[in-house]
Amino acid sequence: MPKTKSASASPKTAAAPEAGTGIPDFRAVFESNGSAFAAAVKASEAMLQGLAEMNREMMSFASERFRKSFETSESLMGCHDPAQAFSVQCEHAHKATQAYLEEATRLMSLATKVSQECLQPIESQTRETLDQLGKSVKQPAAD
Repeated sequence: MPKTKSASASPKTAAAPEAGTGIPDFRAVFESNGSAFAAAVKASEAMLQGLAEMNREMMSFASERFRKSFETSESLMGCHDPAQAFSVQCEHAHKATQAYLEEATRLMSLATKVSQECLQPIESQTRETLDQLGKSVKQPAAD
């Protein structure tokens, strides 16, 4: 049975403590992962901007729906018989349903856009890394 190397015989890692200080050297980690870190930051920025845009859209929609509901309440107070009140409520329900469906479509489009914008920097970084790995690994000769 072969002997395994002990943990003390392993090579120094990038975050190993600096000699005599006991403080890990994270500069090496950041330097080696700088482009990956930059891609993560870009993805985070895209996510935050996208969420802010979605929040504005939802707040605008909620405000508009509140205003429309208030207008419907005013219309109901002016009704003189149950048939007229029923008609106002049916019209309100129809318009509200249509508005919610349109809003759901807008939010899904925004979510798709945000997802694409968030994944783009990571996808680009992954492609770049794979390209670099492909260049460093010798390709087998074609027969």
